[in-house]
Amino acid sequence: MNEFIQLAVFTYPHEYTVLKLLLEKEDIRFFFQNETVIGVIPFILTRLVVFF
Repeated sequence: MNEFIQLAVFTYPHEYTVLKLLLEKEDIRFFFQNETVIGVIPFILTRLVVFF
């Protein structure tokens, strides 16, 4: 079984884009947990703020 190491925690997609590009450039295997959810959360929060 693989052991994963948590390197950082990000809230918005622009925060991890640079890291993702650097890891891909160096051909380092990586995994971003909840990458899709991070892209959706700002939309949901904006919607909640607008309707409340």
